[in-house]
Amino acid sequence: HIAANVHVEARASVQVQAVPLDGSAVVEFFGVPLDGAQDIVFVIDRSGSMALDFNGDSPRPGESRWAILEVSLGAALEAFDGSIGVGAKFFPTQTIRATEGPCDVFPGLDVAIGPGRVPGILTQFSRFDPFGGTPVGPATREALDALLARADENRAQFIVMATDGAPTCGEDAVGDIVSVVSEAHEVHGIDVYVLGIASPGPEHDLLDRLAVSGGRPRPSTEPQRFYDARDPALLESLLSDIARDLAQCIFAVPVPPGPDDVVEVLVGRETIPRDESREDGWDWTSVRRTQLSLFGAACERAIEAGSVRANILCVDG
Repeated sequence: HIAANVHVEARASVQVQAVPLDGSAVVEFFGVPLDGAQDIVFVIDRSGSMALDFNGDSPRPGESRWAILEVSLGAALEAFDGSIGVGAKFFPTQTIRATEGPCDVFPGLDVAIGPGRVPGILTQFSRFDPFGGTPVGPATREALDALLARADENRAQFIVMATDGAPTCGEDAVGDIVSVVSEAHEVHGIDVYVLGIASPGPEHDLLDRLAVSGGRPRPSTEPQRFYDARDPALLESLLSDIARDLAQCIFAVPVPPGPDDVVEVLVGRETIPRDESREDGWDWTSVRRTQLSLFGAACERAIEAGSVRANILCVDG
């Protein structure tokens, strides 16, 4: 048996052997800097219903779902825009030619993944107005393909899907989105956050299913498993929660343990249990065990404490 102590610090220190993936500081271990080791693609609903207010009525100026999402997204992402790779796919596709159909999704992203891309994402809100249906499945597939093209075991990758309704395009619209979300999480280790914007009650079951399949559901004690933005204030709050989790509760592990190794994760002197349901505890968030994440109250405690330590008992034969 070989005992390895891997200290995962949430603050910069030359002594650390693993660092948080928020890129807030460049910390070297084994001569390799970890800075901005995250990619996040936002899949954003631009269907016609996004032009309504949160009650489903014609909005007053600045009170449509579309306008409020722009403001809320900008506020949530401002804090770490320069430190991580961010990209976006809007659906359905619109261009200046205005020849697209209500369910069209063109290949590629509208905003390519990279640091400092939040202004480019926000510009999209003023370029085109909400229009058409909800081809969320094909749009999420484009986001997944873009992330896979940049896949690296030392990078954490995520999709944040924001929609105000169920899929409406294609012969099997529901099957398409369920399939791509499940593939992202289960096959590629790319978790999917599901954010519902004033989503009607009949669609909550599908959004809950997607949230669980995507690997980033809300705790089971919450009314819904997806991030349920029922009003404008809650939309900004939930986006900020997602941004906080991505920035402060995901850590790199420089020496991935083997399948039989024993791993103990501590915040301060408190042992954090592994929780594969991802409600309150830690879990691996990469297929190769190169990253771990804290969830629920464990994430909150880590933010307050400022550090996380992992003790790994390596089983040698």
